[in-house]
Parts: sequence; C-alpha cells; structure tokens
Amino acid sequence: MTKCRTTIWLLSGVILLSAFSVSAQTTGSIRGRTVDADGQALPGVMIVVTGELLGSAQRGTVTSSSGGFSFPAMPVGTFRVTASLAGHQTQAAEEVRVAIGAVATVDFTMPEAFSDEITVIAETPLVDTASPTFTTRLDFDDVVDLPTRGNFYDLMATTPGITQPSEGNEFINAFGADAKASQWNIDGINRTTPGAGYLAWTFNEELVAEYQVLGTGASAEYGQMLGTAFNMVTKSGTNQFHGSAAFHYQNPDWVGENAESLQEDTPEEARIYRLDTNEKLSVTLGGPIVRDKVWFFLGGEWGRFNAYWPNQVAGPDPKDDTSELYDAKITAQLGHNHRLTLMVNDHDRLDPYGGSVWSEPTVWKEWWVNNKTFALDYSGILGQNTVLEVKYGVWRGEEEERAQIPSDELHFIDYTADPTERFGGPYWPWLWDSSMDTGEIKLTQHASDFIKGDHEFRFGVQYNRQGEMAEPTGILYYYLYDYYNVLYGTDYYWYEYNYRFVQTPHFYGGESETWSAFAADAWQISSELTLELGVRYDSSKGWIEDLPRLDNDNNPTGEIIPGKDYVDWDYIDPRLGFAWNIGGTGMNVLRGSVGRFHAGLISGDWMYPPPEMPPYWYEYQDPETGEWYFSHDFFEAADVTLAPGVENAETWEYTLGFEHQLTATSAIGISGVYKKTTNMMGWYIAGDGEFEWATIIDNVTGEEIQLMDYLPDAQPTKLKGNSTGPGAHGGDRPYEQEYKGVFLTYKKRFSNNWDLMASYSWSESTGLNPTFNWGGGLDEQGGVFWDSTTMSNPNIYWGATSDRVLGGDRTHILRVMGNVMLPYQFKLNSVVNIQSGRTYDRRQNYQLPNTRGYIVNSPSDGTLPTQYLWDFGVGKHFNLGKETDLSIYLQILNILNDDAITGFQTLNPTGGDELIPNGWVLPRRANIRLRFAF
Repeated sequence: MTKCRTTIWLLSGVILLSAFSVSAQTTGSIRGRTVDADGQALPGVMIVVTGELLGSAQRGTVTSSSGGFSFPAMPVGTFRVTASLAGHQTQAAEEVRVAIGAVATVDFTMPEAFSDEITVIAETPLVDTASPTFTTRLDFDDVVDLPTRGNFYDLMATTPGITQPSEGNEFINAFGADAKASQWNIDGINRTTPGAGYLAWTFNEELVAEYQVLGTGASAEYGQMLGTAFNMVTKSGTNQFHGSAAFHYQNPDWVGENAESLQEDTPEEARIYRLDTNEKLSVTLGGPIVRDKVWFFLGGEWGRFNAYWPNQVAGPDPKDDTSELYDAKITAQLGHNHRLTLMVNDHDRLDPYGGSVWSEPTVWKEWWVNNKTFALDYSGILGQNTVLEVKYGVWRGEEEERAQIPSDELHFIDYTADPTERFGGPYWPWLWDSSMDTGEIKLTQHASDFIKGDHEFRFGVQYNRQGEMAEPTGILYYYLYDYYNVLYGTDYYWYEYNYRFVQTPHFYGGESETWSAFAADAWQISSELTLELGVRYDSSKGWIEDLPRLDNDNNPTGEIIPGKDYVDWDYIDPRLGFAWNIGGTGMNVLRGSVGRFHAGLISGDWMYPPPEMPPYWYEYQDPETGEWYFSHDFFEAADVTLAPGVENAETWEYTLGFEHQLTATSAIGISGVYKKTTNMMGWYIAGDGEFEWATIIDNVTGEEIQLMDYLPDAQPTKLKGNSTGPGAHGGDRPYEQEYKGVFLTYKKRFSNNWDLMASYSWSESTGLNPTFNWGGGLDEQGGVFWDSTTMSNPNIYWGATSDRVLGGDRTHILRVMGNVMLPYQFKLNSVVNIQSGRTYDRRQNYQLPNTRGYIVNSPSDGTLPTQYLWDFGVGKHFNLGKETDLSIYLQILNILNDDAITGFQTLNPTGGDELIPNGWVLPRRANIRLRFAF
C-alpha cells in the first residue's frame, strides 16, 4: 500500500525545488573580513580561493561595504585564500582547513602597498568562532596511525558524549539517547537502518577524509534524529595520483589471557579467549581521468577474522568472518561553477557466530549482509553569493541469518540445565531486505550588509523513502523449562515440561516516507556575535504494505493480507544558537543552543506484530504419554495498532559551552548539555482486562513480590503508545528520559612533533525506557524491540522508576589520544579510555496460574566494573621520496590486560546473588600494521 502524497505547497514554497532525504552536510564554509592598517573595513577586495580539490577552478568574491566575505558549500579539505586590492599589499593565507559543517575564519589586515605580495602562513584556528554546535572532528591525518582497534565504531566512541556496550559494537549511545535515535551519514547520504535505527555497515577507513560527531546544537538542516549525527566524508581524486595500501595482521600467539570462564563444566580448551585469524588489506587509488576536469578515487578492502570467546568452540568446519568492500567515486568539474560527484559502494560481509560449548554445531548460525549504494551530488555556483546543492542516494541492503550446517531438526532448548543447552537445528533463521531512497535540494544565499549584518540563508527540501521486509524461514521450536517460584498460600509449586512454540511463517516489515523543508540563517551581527536561526517542518507517513499469506512450508497460499496505515505525523522544530566571539579576537568563544528534535521513522517501533499475523501459542508435552496439549497464547492480538493520540518521540535540547584558544595550535573547552526526551514509543497495556494479584518469591532476596495475573478470557488490549498504559504494573507511566552531561576538552593540533585530544565526561541518563530490557538487560538502549513481544508483558515494569540510571550511560569517562614524532621518523601513539561500567538489572522468571514471563529491575540492580583500557603503538616512517611514505607499526591493545566484565551467563540466577561472568573486554594483544602511501 504505497502512500505517496501530494505536497504542492512544499514544492512551490522553495524556489523550484523538487527532488528527493534527510541528508547531511558534506561541506563547510570560509568566512572572513578585510581591514586596513587602521582597522577600518575594506570593501571591494577581491577574495580568491584555490586548492587541489578544485583543480583549475577557483571560487571568487568581492568584500562588502563592511569588508566581509563568505564562501559557502566548500568541500572538506585544505585551500589557499588570497586577498587583493589596488594600492594595498596582496595577502595570502595558506593551509586554510575546511571541516564538515564548520566555519573557517580568515581575516586579513591589508596595509598600503610597498611590495608585490605578503604570504601569511597560517592554519585555520582550532576554535570555530561562528558555530553554536558541540562538534568533534577527526581528520584522517589525526587518526591514521592510532591504535583504534580496526573499526570506525570504536573510533567514534573515542569522542565525548559517546558510549557503546563493548568494543566493536554498533549500538552506540550518543548524549544519553538510544542507539536508534542518532543518524549515520556517509558522504551526505543517510545510511541509518530503517527498521532498527543503527548502522549495519562496515567501512574502509583508508577512504575517509574526515569524521564528525555532531553531538548537539545541530542546525535546522538536520532532522529525523534526537540530536546527534555521525558524518563521514570520503576522499576525492585530484590532479595527482595518490593512494595507499594498509595491511593489518595479528598472530594467534600474540594474544594474552585476562579472564577465563568460571563454569565448572567448561572444557579446559574453551576457558579463555582464543584467536585463529585476524588480517585485513585496505587499498585506495585516486587521480585524474581528464586533468582539471574529471577525477576518480577507488577503494577495496578484504578482511578475515576468527576468534572464540570463553565457552565457545570451533565446529567441525570452522568459518572465518569475512568482508569484501568495494567503493568508487568520480568527480567532474563542469566548467568553473558546476561540480558533479558519483559514488558507488558494494559491501559484503559474512559473520559466522562462534558456537557455545553447550550447543550442537547444527544449532550455530551465520549472518550475511550485503549493502549496495548509488549516490549523486551536484553543487553549482549560480552567482557570486549563491550556491545550489542537489543530492540523491539509493541504498539497498540484504541480510540473512541462517544455519552454518543445514539441519531439518527442530531447535531444542533445555532451560533446566545450567548453563542452558541447545540441540537440533538453528533457532529462528530469517531473511531481511532494506531499502532507502534519499535526496535533498538546498539553496545557500550570502547577503552582506543586510538587516543589521551579514547573513547566510539556507533553504532546502528533503525527501526520505525507506522500507524493510523480513521473512522468517522456520520458527517452530521446543524447550524444557521449569518454574519453581509460584506461591499459593504457603506452598511452592514446581513446573517442568517440554514446551513447544507453534506458528505459521509470515512476512513482516514497514514502509515510510518523510517530506521535509527547512530554512536557516547564520546571521553575523558583528565580528563578535553570530546567531543561528532555523526552523524545519517534517511530514511523515508509515504503513505496512499488502503481504502474501504463507503456509507452514513458507510457500505463498495465493491469499493477500491487506496492509494498514500506521503513522501520520506533522511537526515543526525550531532551532536557535549563538556564538559570541568575546572581544573579537577569536581566542574566547561562548556558544549555546536550544532546539527541538523529532526521532526518525524507525519502523521497528510499530510494524510488529503485522496485520493478521498468524496466531502462535505454546503447547506442553505429557512426560508419560508424549502427547502435546495447548498451554497458552504468548501474544493474543493478531493486529497491533497505535494507541489513540500516539506521537513521535521528541527531545528538547539545551547546550552552553566555552572555548579558549591557548596557542595557535591548542584549545581547551567546557560544555554542558541537558536533554529531555518524551513520547518514546513502547508497549501500551490498555485497562480493559481483568486480573487477580498473585505472589511470587524473589529467588535471591526471599522477599514476596505481588504481580498481576490476567484471566485467560479477560486479557488486556496491547497496543503501541507513548506510555505503559493503565493495564501495566504500576499504572500508566510515560516513556521518557532525561540526560545531563558536562564535558571538559583539550585539543592540540600536530606541531612541535606531537598532537593530543583529551576529554573528561560526566553524565547521568535516567528514565523509563521502552527498550530497557533489549538483549537481556545488558544492551539496554541498544536497539528496538521489533523482534520481540516480551515487553508487552504487563508485569515487565515491576519496580521500575522514572529516575533509574539507564544502561547506556557511563557516569565518568576519561579519553586521551595522541601522537609523538621522535627522531629518525619513529612515532609513538596512544589511546586511553577509562570509563565507568554500565548498569544492569537482574531478571526473574515466574509462572502464575494464568500468566508467565519474567520481571526485571529487581532491587539488586548492579553496575559493571570500571574499564581501564590503554592501547599503545610504536612505529617508524620511511620517507621514500616524492611524497611517498612507508610506515611499520607494532600496536599493543589493552596493554594493561584489563579484565573488566561486560556480560553474564544469565541475569536470572536460581539462588544466591552470584552472577557468573561470560563476557570480558578483550585481552592484551599485538598487531603488526604496514602502510604504504603516495
């Protein structure tokens, strides 16, 4: 059921804009002012920007009556800016660095002429004097030699305000928000997974020119997120051939031991972390196709990895985790004023899961994913002060979770064993397809000496169409379970049966589209004060399409299940920010912002269960006769809709910060962030059921717990809404969270043979989160619950309070990374990450006369240990001449061999208060890294 609507007023409101995403900035800008020797404004000065990325083209403008000039929509890179006026000395600023979404300020003082030219060798100031945003940028040269553990998720997690459950984990929490609340953009194209909201992507780091974490204070150009965007811009070809080849290798003998399984029945050979394979080759090549007109940049990466955690073993035919990544970028300069960029990506990954010592090899699964993208990016200089940008991108993703060893047996789980044992075939394999079509048209107009200052107006229209579809390929399984904590009077009852899950296979997935328009103004009132004013409008629809009905063998029956409309939201988000360049010197800047953000349409919030989902139930087996009998429905409603008045999640965000430039290459800062998120979407239990109170015993503390036992014929209606609903334990409480954060930062650009970036963060994230139990409690805030109806249990929030610390938060974080160049081209580099442990909740299963499930957030909430992680590298650069470099590095990760716990065998102990660890930070290990660049 396609719901494309007509939005005539949108298209006619912004010049003739009519394209297709919620796209991100891939450019920055250069601004400045020219004065004479007495500090008086110089109008009429010719300002010219040249650089390798522009080829033979150049950007030019003339200063206004106030001496100001601006170059919006500049590509990320380094440029030369010259200023010339008859009767005055010509000035030139070298190495002007343009970063993503940043303003590079270049001011000229031009005395009367007595020579042809004065060249000012200067780098762009570290402190951005015109932007209200709290942003961290990592240039490729800053991080190329750092021991950053081999993936860009960990690299992003070195920045302030960012946490992740464990290294390499894609479920990143940004400034207190859930992992699904941020936006991931590569070359300005949104790559955020539409069904779950995270980035299921592997990327060749040799391609990246710059990383940006736009933490807070985003302008009106950004929407469909709750405040944070992760942006990456890739390298481009130039008139010179350049490229690289980097090889990463880790030997199994270079891995230490830091922790071992405490399970008594774990085989000796499976008690510690073991590595079999870890190697990766990344290559790039760029250069001219037609000099000064057309350039290319290509990338390829091939990787193999195989390791086993404690309690994991190799199967009869062990497989490597493999990746193949291919990327191409072609840039064409169409005359002096028009540029077109084409980008194509094809990324393939196979991830075989390591097998548990308590499961048969036929149970083990593997995850395969392929992502293909195509994108076009056009920019045109329409006049001296006008720039038009057009982006269009297509993304198609395929995923499959399947058996490593094909088996026709049913999956069997023995929950009575400790730890749990698994036999038979794989558990719940599935196919998953994702699609996204995105685009943007943006017009930027610089207006000098207009309404009390200079303005950079930006107007745009954005479009985003996304969808996903899953098909379970077999979801019949059975298990042995026991319940022993039900109390009737003074007696305990013990239940132990084989249970069987029965359901017909079915499709599920959602479609959505969003039209957006924004208007923003960077208003430079004076050389000291800049205001960022903006407003955006979003109109979103979400629906489930018509789906074929399947039979028990996964074949279409010929019947069609009608689709259904779900989401129809319209909202307006105002944004306001300021940057006060105190004294106009660029040395001290006070910045702040306030704005509202609405979440993107993550269809996993509302698409499951789908319309007319086949009924599914549990049966139990008579242990004497072997006959199966109906036990209970796990989920009664076959067609979940949204509760009346449900709204999209929104955040009001407030920031205030101060930065001081200590020297030409160093700066310090302090920032504060406050965010209040409301209208989060989760399970809503209506108050139309009937229940009786029942008592269970806490199997750790021995205390009595009162739970709601809904009667079989009087079950409550279960919807998706912005609160728990009146039928939930504890009554109707809103899903919301509050975040407070303070950040101290220090940045030193590479000079005098060293650089450094350091930060200390204090934060507190609290609330009642609808995904707090995802992944068993330890991956809280890590994903969306589209794959589970567990959270629909009315008792799930027993004991939960709105002021509980959320699992994505780490109270204290100290991060330091830097490089030191030694004599003879030796180089030391290091990354330090000291961070508080995350919180977790104990779970307890229960069986009432009519209701079964588990509760979380027991009174014995815990905190994982603090992590002390120090990665260290030492290497040597060999200058081979003609800008050619060969580097050889030895990198030691977790040099302290920290063994902080990251997970437990189970959060549902059957007695006592001891939780058995089964996850730790990775042990000390060494890598060899070779890199050749020219």
